Amino acid sequence: MLSRSRQAGLSLVELMVGLVVGLIVVAGAGAMYVTTVRGQSYGLRAAKLNQDLRATMSVIAADIRRAGYWAGSVVVNAGPPVTYTFPTNPYTAATTDLAILEGGTCVMYAYDADGLGGAVEPGEVFGFRLTGDEIQMLQTDSVGGPTLSSDCTVGNWSGMTSNDTVVIDSLSFSTTGSQCMYPKEDISWKLETAGSTVAACAAAAADVTMNNGGTYVAPVAGEVLTEVRQVTITLTGHHASDSVMASTITETVHLANNRIFNW
Repeated sequence: MLSRSRQAGLSLVELMVGLVVGLIVVAGAGAMYVTTVRGQSYGLRAAKLNQDLRATMSVIAADIRRAGYWAGSVVVNAGPPVTYTFPTNPYTAATTDLAILEGGTCVMYAYDADGLGGAVEPGEVFGFRLTGDEIQMLQTDSVGGPTLSSDCTVGNWSGMTSNDTVVIDSLSFSTTGSQCMYPKEDISWKLETAGSTVAACAAAAADVTMNNGGTYVAPVAGEVLTEVRQVTITLTGHHASDSVMASTITETVHLANNRIFNW
């Protein structure tokens, strides 16, 4: 007599255990997927923030680097006897020299944009400022616009950043690190005060450090000094959709055109 084999099934307990294990696996995979997506999204936002801040910094630094350029700065030899005449650069005069204003949040300066020499024209004054959460650039032209780098409230300023993706929290400019050369006394000094906005040659003795162990001597009227200038730019911003995601970048710009002037 043939015996009939019987196949045993899963008990209710075994079925429930299997379902629980399956749900745990699915939940783990789902959590990993969400974490991966969030990580990618965070990385993209961080990259976008840094990219926008770097691009903005690049524009500001490149333009400031041109401050004081003058096509007419040619030393003339009037000999014999050999004498040299140093023409006065109108782009580094007291009223057109690079100026940091509004508590360090605005910079204005001039340079010979058309390369023709001569006096400073209305369209050759430039600047950047922080207004609210937006960085603005001074737009000047040959018809109108400011002629003095002394007032950040005049002229046509236009926005160069948008708070759609990046919100600018702070923008600051500083002349710290600039140096003053005093040839007559054979001394020089460096402006050391953090966040300084004054010219190195006009700084107080307490704000400078003497180079090569020299002793500070205040300039007297009529003497010629040379200023080796630099501007430190600090820019901070955060992503428009995530205020916690913030970044600060700093760049020091060495101006190619030294300032030579009579005290």
